[in-house]
Amino acid sequence: MKRRKFLFVTGTTTAATILPGFRMVNLKENNSPDLEPIATGTERIENLTKRISGLPPREMSLDYARIITRSFQNTEDLPVILRRAKAFQDITEQLPIDIDHGELIVGNITSKPRVPYFAPEIWNWSQHTPGEPVHIHRKFHYSEDIEFRFNIPAEVEAYWHDKPSGGTVGHFIADYEKVLKYGFSGISREIDQHISDLKKNGNLSKDTLDFYQAAKITCKAAIRFAKRHAELARQQANLEQDPLRKAELFRIAEICQRCPAEPAQSFYEALQSFWFTHALLHINSNEWSISPGRFDQYIHPYYQKDISNNLINRDQAEELMACLWIKFNEVRVNMDVVNYQNLMIGGTDEKGNDVSNEVSWLCIQTTHRIKGVQPSLSMRWHPGTPGELLAAASGLILAGTGRPAMFNDLVCIPALEATGVSPRDSWNYAIVGCEELATPGNFFGAARGGALNNPICLLKALDNDENSFPDFDAVLNAYRNEMKDYLSKQLDWSHEAHRKIAEHTPSPYASLLFDDCIKQGLDLTGGGARYNVMSLSEQGVVTAADSLYVIKQAVFEDRVFTLRELKQALANDFKGYENIQAYCRNRVPKFGNDLEEVDHFVRIIVDMNDSAIKELNRNNYMGGPYVLGSGQAWAWMAGLNTGATPDGRNDRQSFSVSIGPSNGADQEGPTAMLNSVAKIKWVNQPGGALTHVRLPYSGVAGPFLTSNVSALISTFFQKGGMGVHFSVVNADILKAAMEDPLNHLDIIVRVGGFSAPFALLDTYMQQEIIERTEHQY
Repeated sequence: MKRRKFLFVTGTTTAATILPGFRMVNLKENNSPDLEPIATGTERIENLTKRISGLPPREMSLDYARIITRSFQNTEDLPVILRRAKAFQDITEQLPIDIDHGELIVGNITSKPRVPYFAPEIWNWSQHTPGEPVHIHRKFHYSEDIEFRFNIPAEVEAYWHDKPSGGTVGHFIADYEKVLKYGFSGISREIDQHISDLKKNGNLSKDTLDFYQAAKITCKAAIRFAKRHAELARQQANLEQDPLRKAELFRIAEICQRCPAEPAQSFYEALQSFWFTHALLHINSNEWSISPGRFDQYIHPYYQKDISNNLINRDQAEELMACLWIKFNEVRVNMDVVNYQNLMIGGTDEKGNDVSNEVSWLCIQTTHRIKGVQPSLSMRWHPGTPGELLAAASGLILAGTGRPAMFNDLVCIPALEATGVSPRDSWNYAIVGCEELATPGNFFGAARGGALNNPICLLKALDNDENSFPDFDAVLNAYRNEMKDYLSKQLDWSHEAHRKIAEHTPSPYASLLFDDCIKQGLDLTGGGARYNVMSLSEQGVVTAADSLYVIKQAVFEDRVFTLRELKQALANDFKGYENIQAYCRNRVPKFGNDLEEVDHFVRIIVDMNDSAIKELNRNNYMGGPYVLGSGQAWAWMAGLNTGATPDGRNDRQSFSVSIGPSNGADQEGPTAMLNSVAKIKWVNQPGGALTHVRLPYSGVAGPFLTSNVSALISTFFQKGGMGVHFSVVNADILKAAMEDPLNHLDIIVRVGGFSAPFALLDTYMQQEIIERTEHQY
């Protein structure tokens, strides 16, 4: 093996200072060792990757449930926020931990990777029969091989079965940068300063003091969780026979002893500090869509410093990033194999300058290398996006990963500003979960308002006597009234749900990572964030719009059939009315073909939804506004609960993904389809939206195909689109995967706003993905 030399400048030769993946071979007079790359770098990643391949474990961890139960039994006399903090402290102290062989980034949310935990404080005990085993399976979502059967421990069931249920906190971007800069010790000192200032002014209420005390407890808990890993790493190092692994374990111990208690000082420390912060957010709440945000922005200074000072090289950085990507894939919440940890790269600063950097490229490269489904990589586009970076993103898309999803700065920033987010904060946006817009460390409420099923509203409107509709405007008005009533009920539900969360499951740890929560002394669940903008997910917008257009043209303009005949056809799922279904499907133009009369009509329906929620003018429980967006992982699956619709769709068929054309409706290619979508007033979708494009998989992402995809993205965004994501798959390969799933576990497809292993999806969903329109380049 050819030897390469790297300057080693820490000034010490202890085993703990050897860089990961490299072996010290001799020491020079200037204390700069020669470091010889060893094969374990690639072998390490291959071995660790095996842990995230194949079927996920079926077991449910019950450690969390037992620990929180014992903790709550011992704190009956305390305010709930202190009980929650002490429970978090007990969990981080007592949860079994492990450092697997070869790991460089450490820390799990349960005692085993890829195993979820049972959270009794949010369990719906009213639906549970004491003593009965629990069986969880998401039919029409995941394969039957993805299920859980377990027994709730008797002591857990006995304590919680008559307690009110709370809820979770997630769908946010925490302020990771704050931890990297100040550490949890620095955050604790900030809390002390607020307490001191309020005491001096005589303004420190008991509730505020309780919050601050709870926040300090969780700071200590986060520090202790890392130090437990430091202790374990030292124990393992003392027993380790291999000198390289011994050195790595001592290095891990050194880092965990310092971080995240103190500010990160190196790239390695920054990654590990980030990971502890992120993992603890999942331990804090059994919730999805806890997203890293603009990872390349807050990690790059540490990378650049180490590279500039020759403390690390590109190969070492790539190995650490790969180890981190593997950890993302080890997080599991309940049934989900995805968890929607959306990591954003690219974009601009507050002055509109491009801020992509070397870490942006590392994220693309690592996503290509690690064949998992997490993190759910996204990238911001603006007119100054470097062509090379866009080409790299397009190449990753063509590789069939379903990533990155692309978002338009020219639309997303104004959409957030329209909700009240200041220009100072809106430029720093990233994506939560699938496609929901948010800003880091100050924005709470994305996708937490419920859902609006537009086709259901239309079908309810049509339940009226058809004689009450003298013209199409009467139908449209009835739809609007039903839609507004539906929205109002959803807002009632959302308000009550978040009242229960604030009352029973406040979240002092997550609140540490939202700047205004500490400033106000107010928990995240009680309105402590700067922006409490709660979005509802629109379901089947295009299905409803196409259906209304059919009624407008076929019933009231061309008089091909009557409204009574159409309603009879819908009631019978078009059985015996195939001629009406064929006309609805094929003769009436549909959204997605760059037809202005249809596209204009869809814009009317989208704007109608937006005006309805503004007219309701309701504040959410935290005091902020409600807004709309089409972002929700499974929104298109709402069609399974919706009857036949006038666009020719059958009962229980899925809706289109986000605000995009229905399957098979877009017949004029991707350019025409994206032209239609770009015409929508996306500033009225601050909840976020993605348009789905399916391209054929060729196996080769050459310059010609890459440039075509890059041009497609840029043109769509220049015309006003908000977001776009791609599936690049081969239908024949997908069909083969349905027949032999175990030998096709590496096939990744874009489902909704996320990617998932095709073989782990339910048969219904697999077939739906195959049937989506395939566009040519």
